[in-house]
Amino acid sequence: MPMAIAKMNRFTLLTFRDNRNALLKDLQKFGDVHFRDLSRDELEDMEALKQEHSVADITRCESELDRVQFTLAKLAPHAPKAGLTAKRPTLSYDEFDAYLNNYDYRSVCDYVKEQDDKAAAIKSEISRLTSENEGLKAWLSLDTSPEQLDALSVAKYLVGTVNKTTADLFRESLEKEFDALYIEFLGTVKDDMAMVLLTDPDSYEDLFARAKDLGFSKSNLSFRDVPSKIVKENNDRIKALAAEQEQAQDSIKSKAGEHSSLLIAADCLKTTLAREKAAENFLGSDSVVFIEGWVPQEDDSEFRAIIARDCGDNYFLEQEAVEDDSASVPIKLKNNKIVSAFESVTAMYSMPRYNEFDPTPLMAPFYWFFFGLMVGDMGFGLVLLVGTTLALKLLDLKPGTRKFLQFFFYLSFGVILGGAVYGSLFGVGVFKPITVMENGVPLLDEAGKVVKKAILDTDYDIVNMILFSIGLGVVHVTFGLIVKAAKCIKQGDPAGAIFDSLFWILAVFSGIGLVVAFMAPGMLPAALSSVCGWVFGLSMLGIVLTAGRTSPSIGGKIGNGLYGAYGITSYVGDLVSYTRIVALALSGAYIGFSFNLMAGQIPGFMKFILGAVIAVFGQALNLGLSLLGAYVHTCRLQYVEYFGKFYDGGGVPFAPLTLKNESVHIKK
Repeated sequence: MPMAIAKMNRFTLLTFRDNRNALLKDLQKFGDVHFRDLSRDELEDMEALKQEHSVADITRCESELDRVQFTLAKLAPHAPKAGLTAKRPTLSYDEFDAYLNNYDYRSVCDYVKEQDDKAAAIKSEISRLTSENEGLKAWLSLDTSPEQLDALSVAKYLVGTVNKTTADLFRESLEKEFDALYIEFLGTVKDDMAMVLLTDPDSYEDLFARAKDLGFSKSNLSFRDVPSKIVKENNDRIKALAAEQEQAQDSIKSKAGEHSSLLIAADCLKTTLAREKAAENFLGSDSVVFIEGWVPQEDDSEFRAIIARDCGDNYFLEQEAVEDDSASVPIKLKNNKIVSAFESVTAMYSMPRYNEFDPTPLMAPFYWFFFGLMVGDMGFGLVLLVGTTLALKLLDLKPGTRKFLQFFFYLSFGVILGGAVYGSLFGVGVFKPITVMENGVPLLDEAGKVVKKAILDTDYDIVNMILFSIGLGVVHVTFGLIVKAAKCIKQGDPAGAIFDSLFWILAVFSGIGLVVAFMAPGMLPAALSSVCGWVFGLSMLGIVLTAGRTSPSIGGKIGNGLYGAYGITSYVGDLVSYTRIVALALSGAYIGFSFNLMAGQIPGFMKFILGAVIAVFGQALNLGLSLLGAYVHTCRLQYVEYFGKFYDGGGVPFAPLTLKNESVHIKK
């Protein structure tokens, strides 16, 4: 059984506080140490030590990082756009480590923040003036100010609104009832008409009361000058402010050339922040630091050399190989180049525990084959192959992105193989090596030519495709049970290998034999059918008698045994679930065929233009849907039907302290 989990040493280190920063820097550069989170409860006999809480340092670093990221966000729209094949800059480690000391990023951040605040204040003022102008629209016809109206001695005024649909009726009614009355309509405010009413002081109260009865709503004029004059002044001010705002934006744009340097500064701050957060795992006093963690055994000599270089003779280091049954050991997977590309699938489910084995090598071939069959088109496989190859060769990719593309690079070969099985190239049948037989005679088409088909043809072999996918499920599930048996034997439980694995393998295969004998009488010899019946009965009896063996009571043993036998229904569901392989293959084939058919229906010369657009767009859409569907459903087959048979998981991922250099290459 493959063991692809890196062996770990657990270490305990005690050194002087003066060595901490240099040691952390070098261990971060080393990039292969996972620190253990220490707590006072585990070290009650070391009262002099307290947990290292560098909250102030972390807060200060996070604040600086926020400033840089804010500045980057403001400069990003104006920064020179890097080409698709542009390479990240390369620095030596010493240059990277000293970058913040040699680059005055703070002055850039302060300048951009100052100009952005200025632009924001201007924008707010423009918004206020614009809103004020909007509120004055209805009063623009008023050629006097509220102060002048207030100064009237022989008349009193009312200003307000009434629904514009009743404005004429409103005027007519008031003019009939009041002789000393002047009404002027000014403008509309949404559904209302603004107006000013003048009357003599003696009629004011009666006029106001009657106007209210007719739907009049009094307005309080907040402006102190003629509305048209205010609007003009506001517009002049808005124009001047817009120029100032543009100047502030231009000032920000002038710093766009700093964008690439600030990206490196952000990486430096993230690297520093990672060190400060790592220090929270330590215990210490005013003079010493106590550190625990794990380091891969293969890197132990380099780890020791770093400690000796940074701490001199002033340290105590104790190391021990980790026991296999330790539950807290971080897991670092160790596979070859091809298998490691599939580690993300395992990690997305759960990392293995240290006393388990890495299931990735046992999962990768099945994932590769199932994915290829689900997409199943040679054209799609070639597109995937060429696209990932070019990206891996030409683009400067981050490690995670590179590994993801390598994953699809290897899957592209499975897709090409699946396409060869179905004979499909962009939905067109091009590889048909098998003669179609009818009553033992080659089938001829209307032109008298022998009809050929693919190995598994979507026109002739749908039933065979379903049976083939279920057969793959039998192999997949059986292999999972075999792995479980090997796991039991390795753990010193040979009985578990028989009771929990062998019995189920026998039950599955004999059950399939019984189904075949029932569905296709005469297909299996009578003796073999009888053997299948006996094997199925005895294996199910064995499951009933042993599935509850760990229960302390007789009733529990019987109940769990019967429930274990009921598990045969889950195996039926598992095997049926593998028909999703053919379902996705058929859906992709028919979608591709449909788009090709639509493209071919375009008449005349437009077939070469519009038809090509339809075909390319349709196949691109089909490729995207096929890849997404295959990724999701292949993962499901691994996680539910396969891993469920033997894999527990629950391990802690190996999370070493590393450099955070997303925007720059670092030569160590």
